[in-house]
Amino acid sequence: MVILLTSGTGKTAQSIIPHLRSSSIPFLLASHRPESAPAGTHAAYFDWLDPSSYDTPFTHPSLRDQKITAIYLIAPDIEDTVNIATSFIDRAAEKWGVKRYVLMFGSQVEMGSRGGDVGMPGMIWKHVVEKCYEWAVLRCTWFMVKEYAHAIKDVGKIYSACGDGKIPFVSAKDVGAMAFRALTDAEA
Repeated sequence: MVILLTSGTGKTAQSIIPHLRSSSIPFLLASHRPESAPAGTHAAYFDWLDPSSYDTPFTHPSLRDQKITAIYLIAPDIEDTVNIATSFIDRAAEKWGVKRYVLMFGSQVEMGSRGGDVGMPGMIWKHVVEKCYEWAVLRCTWFMVKEYAHAIKDVGKIYSACGDGKIPFVSAKDVGAMAFRALTDAEA
């Protein structure tokens, strides 16, 4: 079992790594900048806009005789997101045998929704369900990151685009813990 982490150098993918390491589960980062991966991690070139890179993670030398069994997927924020992401998902399933996908979206995304840029990831979710792949969706709101520490500590305030509305904040570490379980538990 090897776990593939798309957007492998991002906050949430990086928060999954400690859980995989402590459980001795091999993983591979997929990034259009694999050279920016943290020291001691394997990374494969992967670019959503370059379909010729879609097989690169599955043939990476670090895999040896192991196979990628699950993918943590952050949909690209690009034009034609649905077709591009579902093309990769189907290729991973049909050519490489990957059946489990953990999708990371914003909390406003609903399965199958088509409304504007925000809703299009919902079509990716619907596709995964309709194909009968194993799946889990993490729908996060605002991230609580160290950049907010100054405002909280020194001013006693949290600034957001929500005005007076109430919205929960989550930690990338919590997302990493949930993603780890969804990627590795017997049932997604």
